[in-house]
Amino acid sequence: MNFIWKKSFLATTFGVLILVVLVINYKESSNNNISIIESKTVYNIGLISYTPTLARSIDQAKEVLRDYGEKNGFTLNYLTENTSLEKISEGKISFFDEYDGKVDLFITGRMGSLAIREKNKNIPIITIAFSELDGDGEESENYKRQKNSIIIESGNDFVVGDRLFYLTQILPNAKKILVPRASNKSLFSNSKSISLLHEAAKEYGVTIIEKEFESREEMNKFFLASSPDDFDAIFRYPDPFISANLDLIIAMSLQQNINKPIITAARAGLEKGGLLSYGTSAIKIGDEVAKLAYLSLYNKINLDSLPTQHIHYFELGINFDVARKFGIEVSPTLKNVANYIIEAK
Repeated sequence: MNFIWKKSFLATTFGVLILVVLVINYKESSNNNISIIESKTVYNIGLISYTPTLARSIDQAKEVLRDYGEKNGFTLNYLTENTSLEKISEGKISFFDEYDGKVDLFITGRMGSLAIREKNKNIPIITIAFSELDGDGEESENYKRQKNSIIIESGNDFVVGDRLFYLTQILPNAKKILVPRASNKSLFSNSKSISLLHEAAKEYGVTIIEKEFESREEMNKFFLASSPDDFDAIFRYPDPFISANLDLIIAMSLQQNINKPIITAARAGLEKGGLLSYGTSAIKIGDEVAKLAYLSLYNKINLDSLPTQHIHYFELGINFDVARKFGIEVSPTLKNVANYIIEAK
């Protein structure tokens, strides 16, 4: 009897020990909320930026990734290159001269991604696509076939009509709308959105004045030769060329020989002098970038196993300081539906 009692006691004790071990392991797993499959604790991320909105999304991704790192015990080193669209299109990226083989992941825009792939076929890339290009049908297939790459698509191309609608609400008397964009001969051409814009223009009773440019210099000469009677407002078109040269367009729109408001696609343009903006949130895109970077670096998930990410979270912003400069009265209705307002305190 004593022997049976001792045997039962030992079995019970052993069972309790196993249960304690399982509970501890479960708690550790729950706290981490992931399966730890990689011992590496330092990652190098290459950041290639060439537009203000792209830079804002990347900055947001860095903030979120910092939190991920603090919670999960890894460190991130950022190798940053702020360049121009012209250099990117020519494949002039200094990363490969200085950091070849040291980057674990790249985060950049569409043109940056193509330039990287010319240098390295295997490194993971997260591509932020704020606009489509005429070659996207072929390029998209190339992206899908590329190892360890993924696209985050913003949807800005499909809301040009909505942006034009908001233009007519804040500028009801504007009838001639200048739309500068990249030449159809350019690598940066996006002719898909222009047809949508013309359809919307018919609906809202305005005239679209298209002007194609092949270079920043050509666009600068055009604005210098323009007069206030040529158009009533400027519409920010979604293509990489305009993104890279938006600073020039905004600066010229405020010159005395033009002095016309510009409608932009993102908060970055609004803060630099735009009247109204409507487009995808750069912050939301940055949040998604951080999630994908975390999956790629820490969980070792191949990015090409994931579908294209569509971040269609659109924001309306109004710059009241610019509105006052142009003597524009913003209706209470438009003010109430705005996601954010810029106004000097």
